[in-house]
Amino acid sequence: MILQIEGTRLFGALCPSGPEGAASSLGCAVAAWETPILIGLAALAIVALVVWARVRNGRARGGSSDPIPLVFPMSSPSRPALARQRERSSRAPEKATADLPSPPETPSWPPREPTPRKAPEPEPSPEPAIAPPPEGTLQLLPGRLEVISDPPTGTPKEIRFVRVPGYPPEISFGRAPGEAHRHVELPSPTVSRKQALFRFDAGRWTLTNHSTTNPTLLNGTPLDGTGEARPLRDGDTIEMGEITFRFHHPESADRLSLRSSWFTDQGRRPTNQDAVAVRTLRSGAELAVICDGMGIGAGGEIASHRAIDTLIGSLEEGTPLLDATRRANEAVLEALAEAPDAQGAGTTLVALLRTGPRYEVVNVGDSRAYRLDQEGLRQLTEDHSFVAEVVRHGSMTEEEARRTPWKNAVTRHLGAGRELEVDHFEGFDTREPHLVLLCSDGVHAALSDAELEAALRSGSSIRSLARQVVEAALAGGSSDNVTAAVLAFGSRPD
Repeated sequence: MILQIEGTRLFGALCPSGPEGAASSLGCAVAAWETPILIGLAALAIVALVVWARVRNGRARGGSSDPIPLVFPMSSPSRPALARQRERSSRAPEKATADLPSPPETPSWPPREPTPRKAPEPEPSPEPAIAPPPEGTLQLLPGRLEVISDPPTGTPKEIRFVRVPGYPPEISFGRAPGEAHRHVELPSPTVSRKQALFRFDAGRWTLTNHSTTNPTLLNGTPLDGTGEARPLRDGDTIEMGEITFRFHHPESADRLSLRSSWFTDQGRRPTNQDAVAVRTLRSGAELAVICDGMGIGAGGEIASHRAIDTLIGSLEEGTPLLDATRRANEAVLEALAEAPDAQGAGTTLVALLRTGPRYEVVNVGDSRAYRLDQEGLRQLTEDHSFVAEVVRHGSMTEEEARRTPWKNAVTRHLGAGRELEVDHFEGFDTREPHLVLLCSDGVHAALSDAELEAALRSGSSIRSLARQVVEAALAGGSSDNVTAAVLAFGSRPD
């Protein structure tokens, strides 16, 4: 059968009016199914356009914002880079939609080629948020800052610290730009151009305020403008203008081992009857104690070591410091009773116990506790000795006391009897910058207060100060056992 195809039929030319053949039969079949074929082709075209649109839209959205880098090197994106980033982010959705060709309302055949569009000009590459590291290896320092307020645009959410080779481990903060990897720019009008300085030393971080108009706050307290470095502890809150940080550094949570030292030497004596301990108890409390044994033979050594062991054990059980000292006295009496050749022996005791933001001191005998701060060196304890009592009553001068043969005669000590009178001093604030020195009389008998202060202000590391004090006492002519313990609170005074 030969179909007569009208001129309006698209596939009519495929079915000629001449003699039938294989080709003409196929063409007539196609012409007969013209409508279903056109509908199918139109549907395929629409599906292809939708898929293409989604792919392009995904690409446009995927490139609309830059990844936010973890800020290891203390720098934020520059303002021009941030402006371009925000502009790209706001334009991206519109571009992704405008560049999609709309599907034709009426399918046509053959399909028209889409109108070629001019490729968009590439956006200028943003300035790097982090400058490339300098030559050498960047040292990742412990600790981090977490922004817990709603920060201005451009402020990183988290800051990690690095040390640049050849530079001290210091990180500055402020509104003004600074050196890459060594400065954090905080784009806020409430932050001073030079706001604060972080410094890492001996395993701990300190914070110094450098702003006089917008003080830096540490745990809600404004830091003064004297440039004093304040130690940071894990969980501290730091405020710079409207930006609030939380400091995280569990490893530097004011560890005693990093801010203390102790040292003992037998000096010119054949044995060392002094005993010393500096440690953190299981409860988190911190203890420093020195006992100076006295007596012939091994009696003094037995007394001093038994006193320290008992004091530590009692404190670990939760016994208050005063009661723990009295328990130590009872233990010394029991130990001496078991040693027939230890009659008349005993020991002095000076101890410091820190619990939270406060510490207390107890003293029996002539071992001492000193405090060194901005006002100078002063003795916290009172000696329980014959010389000290006559000096207090004005019967002897300090110089005479240093020469008298009675200078080693104590009026109180552990092991003298069941009743023990203990001096107790409490209420010292650990947040105030100062040092505490505990020492046996082998130290203070050989060194004046001025010489002690000079040794403590020598500039040496806290972890070597105790040894330096002992060596100064030995060089000063001490003829006794010599023991010292040094603890730093707040930050070290100048």
